[in-house]
Amino acid sequence: MAILESTEKRSILVPPYKEYPKEATSGTLSRSVFFWLSSLFVNGYKHVLSLGDLFPLDKKLYSERLQNDMQLAWDKVPDQRRANALMYTWLRVHIWQIMAAVIPRLCLIGFTFAQPFLVTRAIELAGSPSTQPNNNVGYGLIGAYILVYVGIAVSNGQYEHRAYRAAVMMRGSIVPCIYRKTLLLDSSDVSPAAALTLISTDVENITPGVVLLHEVWAGMVEIGLTMYLLERQVGAACGVPIGFAIVVMIATVFLASGTGKGQAAWILASQQRIANTSKTLGNVKWLKLSGLNDVAFSIIHKLRIRELDISRKYRLFILVALALSACAPIISPVLTFIAFTGIALRDNNALTISIAFTSLSLFGLLNKPLSTIVVALPTIAGSAASFGRIQDYLNVKVREDKRVTGPQEATSSEERNQSLSPAHLAMNNEIELRGSPRSSRRCIDDEFIASVQGKYSWPEAAEPVIDITDWNIRRRTFTLLIGPVGCGKSTLLKCLLGELSGFEGTLRTSYLGVAYCDQIPWLPNETIRGLIIGNATFDEQWYREVISACALEQDLQNWPQGEESVVGSKGISLSGGQKHRLAIGRAVYSRRELVLFDDVFSGLDSTTEDEVFHNLLGREGLLRKANMTVVLASSDVRRAPYADHLVVLDQSGKNSEEGTFEAVNSRLGYASGLSWNNADWSHEGKPEPKRDSVLSSNPNSKALEGVLPKGETEADLLRRTGDTAVYNYYLKSAGWKAPTIFVISIAIYAFYLWLKWWADANNAMPNTNLGKWLGVYTTLGIGAIIGLLVAAWQLFIAIITKSGLYFHDVLIRTVSRAPLSFFASVDDGVTINRFSQDLQLIDMELPVAALGVAFSLAFAIAEAVLMSVASKYFAVVIPFVLIVFYILQRFYLRTSRQMRFLDIELKAPLYSQLLETLSGLPTIRAFQWERDAEEKNWRLLDDSQRPNYLLFCLQRWLVFSVDMVIAAMALILITITVTLREQIGPGYMGIALVNIMAFSGTMKAGLTFWVSLEVSIGAVARIKNFVAQTKPESFSQGPLEKPQKIWPDEGAIELRELSASYATSGTVLKNFSMSIKAGQKIGICGRTGSGKSSLALCLFRMLDVDHGSVTIDEVDVSSVPHDHVRSSLVSVPQEAYIFDGTVRLNVDPAESVQDDNIIQALEKVQLWPTIQRRGGLDAIIDDKFFSHGQSQLLSLARAMLRKSKVLVLDEATSSLDDDTSAIIKDVVRSWFADWTVIAIAHKLDSIMEFDRIAVLDDGQLVEFDEPKALLDRASMFRNLYEYSQTGVSKKMLPPQHVPSQRRISSIGTPLAGTSSAGPSTSVPVA
Repeated sequence: MAILESTEKRSILVPPYKEYPKEATSGTLSRSVFFWLSSLFVNGYKHVLSLGDLFPLDKKLYSERLQNDMQLAWDKVPDQRRANALMYTWLRVHIWQIMAAVIPRLCLIGFTFAQPFLVTRAIELAGSPSTQPNNNVGYGLIGAYILVYVGIAVSNGQYEHRAYRAAVMMRGSIVPCIYRKTLLLDSSDVSPAAALTLISTDVENITPGVVLLHEVWAGMVEIGLTMYLLERQVGAACGVPIGFAIVVMIATVFLASGTGKGQAAWILASQQRIANTSKTLGNVKWLKLSGLNDVAFSIIHKLRIRELDISRKYRLFILVALALSACAPIISPVLTFIAFTGIALRDNNALTISIAFTSLSLFGLLNKPLSTIVVALPTIAGSAASFGRIQDYLNVKVREDKRVTGPQEATSSEERNQSLSPAHLAMNNEIELRGSPRSSRRCIDDEFIASVQGKYSWPEAAEPVIDITDWNIRRRTFTLLIGPVGCGKSTLLKCLLGELSGFEGTLRTSYLGVAYCDQIPWLPNETIRGLIIGNATFDEQWYREVISACALEQDLQNWPQGEESVVGSKGISLSGGQKHRLAIGRAVYSRRELVLFDDVFSGLDSTTEDEVFHNLLGREGLLRKANMTVVLASSDVRRAPYADHLVVLDQSGKNSEEGTFEAVNSRLGYASGLSWNNADWSHEGKPEPKRDSVLSSNPNSKALEGVLPKGETEADLLRRTGDTAVYNYYLKSAGWKAPTIFVISIAIYAFYLWLKWWADANNAMPNTNLGKWLGVYTTLGIGAIIGLLVAAWQLFIAIITKSGLYFHDVLIRTVSRAPLSFFASVDDGVTINRFSQDLQLIDMELPVAALGVAFSLAFAIAEAVLMSVASKYFAVVIPFVLIVFYILQRFYLRTSRQMRFLDIELKAPLYSQLLETLSGLPTIRAFQWERDAEEKNWRLLDDSQRPNYLLFCLQRWLVFSVDMVIAAMALILITITVTLREQIGPGYMGIALVNIMAFSGTMKAGLTFWVSLEVSIGAVARIKNFVAQTKPESFSQGPLEKPQKIWPDEGAIELRELSASYATSGTVLKNFSMSIKAGQKIGICGRTGSGKSSLALCLFRMLDVDHGSVTIDEVDVSSVPHDHVRSSLVSVPQEAYIFDGTVRLNVDPAESVQDDNIIQALEKVQLWPTIQRRGGLDAIIDDKFFSHGQSQLLSLARAMLRKSKVLVLDEATSSLDDDTSAIIKDVVRSWFADWTVIAIAHKLDSIMEFDRIAVLDDGQLVEFDEPKALLDRASMFRNLYEYSQTGVSKKMLPPQHVPSQRRISSIGTPLAGTSSAGPSTSVPVA
């Protein structure tokens, strides 16, 4: 029965069970010796492994299952803020998995403590003659050695396997709990770095604590047993090691507390650095454009220096703990033998061979648990500290949804999909929203979809941001929400979504679902099609209609992969207008009853805006036909005549005016200061664009095929075979001085041989020359301790500081110099992984592992030499043992290296999803995609758990294999003892037998450290490959030199036959030629995606130029270093970047001007009064300090303090109201009067006073002339301008409504202080 139960039955499983993991279907014997991993080893040895090659995850390790158990238990905890509540809850939930390791651990203790008895009996046998009764005892010893050492191998393997399985279950239960909490957070309290640090650094930090959990109680048991056995051998002298052990454990308890606090401080410093790194990577495009790239990365560099300085205290604690651990096997025997010798002199006894080596074997058994406890207690304390940080995060205030919802509100994505599908075309050709019958119980009248009454203030502000007296949103209407910048329009939309926890008042809603488009579009790194569809079911006809309505057909034709093109992190490869239209398309495709748009049309040119607006909200628009309720917040009032209902917010956030357009226009209020044109519905009759083949890949995509890897690449080969150059790369980072001192400091351990000579001398002449024997023995011990401390200091203080800073600087240098195409093709999560987990491995795990490997190697060599000296016959076996170890490591590493790479690679999508979730929380919750996001998190986590768990299993296989080799060595040694004992003698045999015990422990410890070193050195390999594969912007270009003179000194720009392209989206500029004289003001306009922003990128050397040239003041920018170009030209980009720091740092990052100049610039942009009230130049600010418009004004003030002659404004006023735009216009007119100004604009009024207008279409310059000349004839610019003027025009306003903007006196008049335009040039429309 036992044999049948142990036999694997996978071949006879029925189909539903064939997909079970191989471990689950293997027999008892196969699991005990890890034979079930053999096929994975063979596959990994021969091929490059991928996720599909790995065994499925055990159902007991599924993240969903683990999280549900953990979340259920955590929700029942009465006091979730009690110290260590989360850790105790996790222990309680997984108590049976944790207890599963107890039985094999007890077996391991039993087998381990059988060794000293075997040594004593073997030494006695070695001194006995080869007679028959003694031979029978010898044969019995052979059997006992086999049983004990094989038992050690099996029990140790099963114990560690269960411990690491518990660690995997910890990760599978804690990470989803963190993610679920993230989905519930108040969006105003979101900290991306905090959550990212928790699921990476903290969770990884808990793992060793879980693994070492049993070592504390087991160590205590082992120490107690050792003390008892020592007392039998050395009598009262055993009090010395007992006292020493007590001192060490007391010191360890104090160390554990300090270690936990030091680690918490280090993790916090690391979190701040990663937060800044994540923010910088997400805005690298705007930083490069603004010339702030070096400043941003230098701030990260300073944070790294601070982090290493803070971690020094933690490293010192670890150093002391490891020193105690390593000194225990040195000090304890020295003190004990000194005490024993003193007692022996008094009692007239002597140190015999049997006593010496039996005691030495017991010291080995004592030192192992003592050293383990010294390491385990601080590690567990650090794990408890990480549990505490996660617990604090789980206790953070969640969003309090103040909405009172009606019974028809959809509660799940399944309900909504069922209610909003499938037929969207009714018999009358209208799109239909179908819902369940409405209940008679109402929280709001059936006529309205939402009702708002109340106010909201930011936590630190006294005045409310919004103060709504009473606002009812009618069903199936288009409501326009207007008002000046900073009046609270976006906040009011967030209120409708239930995002304002601090809202005071009444908020009632009753709808089947809501779609939301944020002012800054939330675009996860998906394909175009995936973004638009979201989590809805694919409906091809509806999808095509949405694509057409959002004017995306032409864009899909231009993108190389069509709808399968990936947008990159935060849509970095898209223009601002394309981002908005994709977000609009996602909202429309979802077919929700309520749609909220937050200024989504501001990033579109007037033609595209008009087309999209009418396609959606015209009389035959998709949203109107679908009977959707739409609320649009905007600073642009041109669409007011089209709205069914108009709501005006004043500067204090009150809904001062409300009603139909006609009613609001007739009152004397804010709206009365505007003159309105009647709604023009003529756009309805435009023919629909062609739809043929717009969703297929562009022919340009074939150009990318040659870039894709084919077959096994060099990188794939290195994943299997490894790269020895990595070790040299690491040594280079530390310099040669510290590693050299470290190697020299590894003392040569000769205690055992000296002890043998001492025991032999005592046998001949008892207790003579004790001073010599004790003196040398003590000196060797002291020398070893000094060497240990010096080596540990060099490693933990000198090498970590140097290598940590070196690798971080290498990463910063690589990423900061990477081209824009790198950020478009590489996900931010992958890059963040280099800066977080890889650096963490290099900082802490690699040094500890290196120290452990070094000392284990030194001990192993000494022990092997001693065994060889003791038995010349055994020395013959050593080369064969080395060959076996070489074969084992070669076979093991081929697979484990790949598993390690997969482990790291599959964690990156998990981190990316978390960062994307944090940046799009309002959008995810608006669409009610929380469940879908959580299911995706489970999938990603389960995928990352597969290599993580299997890597632990492979490591246990290696430990088991080494234990079996040790068992074979012990068997050979005891066989030699039994058969050749008269030729060897008990002294040398004692050395050999004791050292086989010590060698076993040394090899296991060494392998544990070596496996950790392999994992850690893999981080170095990844950074090395990352640096090698990420080519800088200047790669493959000729020598670059800075101009000798001050450049630019005039600002004349010449573009000749310029063609440029993105690697991911094809050609964007085609044979573009344009000449700009010094001091001219040039306006750039055109359809969204026509190449306007790409033109700016070419000026700043951020886009690959296929052919042609850009010269500024007769200097070809391609011959100038990239950073120098960006620091010499000045740009105000679409999105303002705010450093987390003082106002002074943000306005003058280079620290090159006086405070008076900074204040003058801030006064010019009308920000100084606000800043002065909130702390002046020393006020600490972040992204939330200013409104969007104020942030743009701050960017302008930053540009004003730069020294140059060329200014580029990239849609800087697209999202601003007229008053704020007027400030920018006034600054351009006065401050930059003698500069060359290039303004990319969608608001054409802002460039009507410029010298010339350039109109782009499909990457080509189609018109270039004075504004007046272009308006006087049939031109594309005239069409754009007329589109932009169809909504509203300014008239004479009352004094209180007059913006700080002078009236355009005559179209085409040059700005004061600028040179007049040259002769008119007209480029025929293509």
